[in-house]
Amino acid sequence: ADCSLYFKGDPEPNWNTWPCNSLNHTRGALCEFPVGRCTATCDGPACGDGVTEGAEACDDGLTNGVPFAVPDAPDTATTYGDHVYALYAAPGPLSFADASSACAARGGALVTLSSPSELQAIRVGMDPAGDAGWLGLQRGASGWQWVDGSPTGYLPWAAGEPLAGND
Repeated sequence: ADCSLYFKGDPEPNWNTWPCNSLNHTRGALCEFPVGRCTATCDGPACGDGVTEGAEACDDGLTNGVPFAVPDAPDTATTYGDHVYALYAAPGPLSFADASSACAARGGALVTLSSPSELQAIRVGMDPAGDAGWLGLQRGASGWQWVDGSPTGYLPWAAGEPLAGND
């Protein structure tokens, strides 16, 4: 199966078709976290501790509109719109599935993108040396799809990409 790997690139980013199980050049997971995971009002001493207690409807990581803390977020984490984006560098190579699990373990998901400005926000949070990380984009039976099911209207592929299909 094919997935998409993001190379920061300079001056332009590069999205590349990459085998989902590849361990070549796969140094990180580009994760996104919603600014607010909980719409319930939280009261009391346990408010804002990130744990669902008692009558709380969900994780109270969001308290009165304040974003929850992104677990072990790198200093380069950036906020755009209603999401926080972070590149989690791995000590060694990781597959698309490993990257997805790394994001999920922190309460997030692999990045899905919908605009050039959102991509620019992510670039700000990456090392200038040219980090690489998995995006939440994979080729399915009906073409390229974001893992969350959102529309794939914005897909700025590198020149000559995507390989094996040009969809």
